[in-house]
Amino acid sequence: MISLGQFLTYFFTALIPSIMGAISGIGGGIIIKPLLDTFFALKPQEINFLSGTTVLTMSFFTLLQNRIKKKKLNDRRSIILAAGALLGGIAGKAIFTAVIKSGTGNLVIVVQSGILAFLCAMVFIYMIFKNRISPLNIRNVVICFALGFLMGMISAFLGIGGGPINIMIISYFLGLDSKTTGHNSIYIVFLSQLASLVSSVITGSIPDIPAAITITMLSGGVMGGLAGSGISNNMNNKQVDAFFRIILVCVMLFSVFSIVKFSI
Repeated sequence: MISLGQFLTYFFTALIPSIMGAISGIGGGIIIKPLLDTFFALKPQEINFLSGTTVLTMSFFTLLQNRIKKKKLNDRRSIILAAGALLGGIAGKAIFTAVIKSGTGNLVIVVQSGILAFLCAMVFIYMIFKNRISPLNIRNVVICFALGFLMGMISAFLGIGGGPINIMIISYFLGLDSKTTGHNSIYIVFLSQLASLVSSVITGSIPDIPAAITITMLSGGVMGGLAGSGISNNMNNKQVDAFFRIILVCVMLFSVFSIVKFSI
């Protein structure tokens, strides 16, 4: 059993990022991961598992809610991206496992935080100049599959559900608007994290975490996903973009803090 204080801490660590993630399409894990790194005494594999499964649950219920509201992925490129993300999720999980075996826990956190901060900085710059950049609107099947694979691999390795890199890649390479991009991103988040979880089950690499903690975070992820999806429906593309940029700044700050904390 966990105390009331622990329950509230884990619950809100999942709830609030999941609301934010469902609104912007980044999945929530990009916020949950730095929070767990910074404020919780957990091992890297435990953090990846909690973050990944919370994002998986959040994205599932977000997609279910979208399905009920008849919001479907009509672009066939979305299916190709998803197929690539599924395989990329397996590859990303394998890379994470290899890094864990070859380095110390702190080194893994520093590497992940560094990659996350770099990706957020890239996406932030892209969002600033987004209106001046002409999207490519790629329709080539092979390229779409490769992009999906890349997103899935990054998602599973970092345990963030894809985060901002999904938004930038889908927006620039496929030329979709912000809300449609967010919907596609959540779909990719779900499949990549599902592949990562299945890989963990098959290889027996699921960390020994108290069931109460996992259930608490999953509950927060579900409620956050449903709430965030509802809020997103009442926002326009400009509002979603502005909200997304705020999240990027927050994640960069948390990531830099994690790098400093675990490098000393």
